[in-house]
Order: sequence, then structure tokens, then C-alpha cells
Amino acid sequence: MKKVLIIQAGSKLASLSKVEGDFSEWIADGMGIAGKVKITTIEPHEDQRLPGYRQFSAVIISGSNAMITDNHAWMKRAEKWIRQAVASGIPFLGICFGHQLLASALDGRVADNPNGIEVGSVDIHLQPHSATDALFAEMPMIIPSHVSHRQSVLRIPPGAVHLASSAMDPNHAFRFGAKVWGLQFHPEFTAEVAQGYLDYYRPVLVERGIDVDALTRQVRDYPYGRMLLQRFAALTLEK
Repeated sequence: MKKVLIIQAGSKLASLSKVEGDFSEWIADGMGIAGKVKITTIEPHEDQRLPGYRQFSAVIISGSNAMITDNHAWMKRAEKWIRQAVASGIPFLGICFGHQLLASALDGRVADNPNGIEVGSVDIHLQPHSATDALFAEMPMIIPSHVSHRQSVLRIPPGAVHLASSAMDPNHAFRFGAKVWGLQFHPEFTAEVAQGYLDYYRPVLVERGIDVDALTRQVRDYPYGRMLLQRFAALTLEK
């Protein structure tokens, strides 16, 4: 049986305690791999040691409430591990914080999004290179998706291919090499989870004069996240 490593870099909001599962379960469910592969979940922020990567067929790095600029020791250890693993050719998928950690490890630049907090459901605009990208090629040019982040990849890694943007974030997706992807948006989120994060940020957004009720009306379940996760699974686990 093939093995997949999910690096869970943080936990869901406490306010989502009634929602079953956490980042790793949501990702596995979206990929449709539960029961088909052996899934190992490691939480480096809890000082769990990252295992040898050569035993795995693919690696996924989840979101987190942590910030890349916190520069915690576990993040630096994870970045070193990521550089070595990516160099080995293993397929990678970084999601939100994982997207940022992947970019940072590969000499991209991550900091606060100058446009502010992006949360809820937004239109992700695919860029020209997506048409020939193995993960995005069959997607429409606009894919509404769920987001929740304060920091962003301000510069993608040297040599990476730019794949997607939104009105508030120009670097929503990139590919590095053949099978390493970073996605700022959350393909594993459901509308319920996305609404939970929007509710969490409501006080800050209201203080900044943002119409949170209008953002709430945009939150619904979209098919594209699950499609991308299943496509990643097919690309990396088919052989």
C-alpha cells in the first residue's frame, strides 16, 4: 500500500470544535484516499519529528494559525526538510500556510498581505501557464474557492511557475518543478469551515469597515477544491 505524509502545521479554530476532523482529515477526505493508502500525519508544531521522506509517495502540508514570520524553530527545521524532500523529486502540495512554508523554503518571500485579511469565498483567477499545468489544465479560468489568511507569498520561488491570483493576492498558486504545488486557497474547506473562519475574523473586518454580511452571502460549497485534491492524488499516486 502506498504511503502519504500529511504535515499538519496547526489545528482548526477552537470555535470549529463541533465540525468533525481537522486539516489532515479534511485533506484526506477531499483527495478521496482514505482506506486506499496509508496516511501518516505529523504535527511538527507539537515537536513531532518529521520522518524520512523517501518512504512516501506524496507529501501535503496543511494550513495553520501560525505565521511564517514567527520564525519558530520547528518552521526552520521543516524548511530544511522540505528543501531536501523537494530536491529528491517527491510530489508536494502546500496549502495556505503550507504554501507559504514551501515558498519560504525555496527562497520565495512571505510576509503580511499588504491588502489585508482575505477570508471567505473568493474568485481565484487562473493565469496563462495554468492551461498547460498538470493540476490546473482542466479547470475553468475562474474557480471560486475558500480562503483565510493574513500573510501571503509576496514573491514566488525563483524558477517557479505562476498559476493563479485573486483580487487581494497575486500569488495564489505556483508550481515548482514538475510535481510541487503551492495553493494559498483552501481546497479542503467546506462552506461550514469557511464560514467559521469568516466569523472568527468578523470583529476585525467590521472595525476596518468591511461588509461581512456581503462576504457571508458569497460562502457556499464549490466543487473545484475537491477536484484539485483528487487530481493531485491521481497525478502522484497512480503509478
